[in-house]
Amino acid sequence: MAAQKKILILAVFAILSTPLMGVSGTHSPVPPPASHFSSFDHVGVSIQKTPYDERYKKIEKTLGTTYKKVEEYLKMASKFKYKEEAAGVDNWQLPFETERLGTGDCDDKAVWLYLKLLKDGVDNVRLVLGNYKKGELSVHMWVNWYQGGEVYILDPTIDNGIRTAAQYSNKYYQPFYSFHKDKRWKHNT
Repeated sequence: MAAQKKILILAVFAILSTPLMGVSGTHSPVPPPASHFSSFDHVGVSIQKTPYDERYKKIEKTLGTTYKKVEEYLKMASKFKYKEEAAGVDNWQLPFETERLGTGDCDDKAVWLYLKLLKDGVDNVRLVLGNYKKGELSVHMWVNWYQGGEVYILDPTIDNGIRTAAQYSNKYYQPFYSFHKDKRWKHNT
């Protein structure tokens, strides 16, 4: 009996002193073999129901809330009266200026929408400069929303609906530059 107890204690000690892979604060100098990862199906198969559907409903409501938030802000930005700036002037108004004046051009409306969405926690957006129609001499501004593997064009000046970039012909919405907080992108044209 004493020998079995001693073996059990040694086995527990060996298990407890072995580093656990993937657990915070512990590490292994050797990564797990590739075969370890290939034995799991990380893609899955689409199904209609799971045992966790009731619990997931609360999360689904949040996803719908984001869409409604985007839609609401887009409609609000669309209601600002369009007012073109004087020739040679291109001043980007801050949201409080656009609200106070009740007017703005495409960049003022887009800046208002972009900053309102960021402030309200919709972080997967970019402020975009480019051409509304390919080959135009004037530069247009809108917001791109990246959601569920899609890019949505949010343009409060031209269209107050939420549409995917793919819904537009390749003659429209040609991006040159985009911004997200402190990041900047140049787009191939």
